[in-house]
Amino acid sequence: MPRTHRDTPPAGLVAEHGRARAAIDGGPGAAPDGPVAAWLVTDERAELTCDLRRLAAAHHLTPHAGRYAGGGLEVIRHPVVHTSHDTFGYLIQAGGQRVA
Repeated sequence: MPRTHRDTPPAGLVAEHGRARAAIDGGPGAAPDGPVAAWLVTDERAELTCDLRRLAAAHHLTPHAGRYAGGGLEVIRHPVVHTSHDTFGYLIQAGGQRVA
């Protein structure tokens, strides 16, 4: 039987520098522990969008494809070709380091 997104937690990441924290994607079983200042997504039309809205609301946030900058942490969206609609990857910069 094929696996579905409900079988395993979705991929998620918390970018953290000092006290600055931003979540990227995630979902049920992969929500950030503790406070985050922003909740960014790679696809605003993903099948987990309703779940992400609910989880982000608990942090008083709205998930969106955007940018975060604060506390020496910068998370910048960049368009990527992945589906038939807009999707994004992120460049994360902090402490003189960069990762995409």
